Amino acid sequence: MTAATTEAMHADHRTWALALSQWQDDLALWHRELIRAGEELRQAGAVLDAHAGGLDSHARLLRREAEEVEDHEHLMACVARHQADHDRVAHAGGHEAEAARYARLREAHERLKRYHHQLMAKVAVLAKAVAEPM
Repeated sequence: MTAATTEAMHADHRTWALALSQWQDDLALWHRELIRAGEELRQAGAVLDAHAGGLDSHARLLRREAEEVEDHEHLMACVARHQADHDRVAHAGGHEAEAARYARLREAHERLKRYHHQLMAKVAVLAKAVAEPM
């Protein structure tokens, strides 16, 4: 081997050692990022679990509201059978309160729908990103 060849090989080795060192630093950083991403995904899972609880709570609220509407209809029918006037029907069933409760429920449902659609869009982006092959 000539001195020039030997020197070129040594230069290659130094270059490779520097690259290997950088790659090891990259891997250490990627491991830290992966741990952080796992923690963030666990937190995202907790957000999804909380959202599921919110959906369940909203479903119970909708069932109760349906029962309230049905009960009010029944009361109105009973009063109508006894030939009561319109004011008595409204007073007996609390129709104004029922209308206000319905308006609040509609607003809550719309807020939940917007949040749900935004959350599902973000999850879909993440799911697509992690499912793509390298």
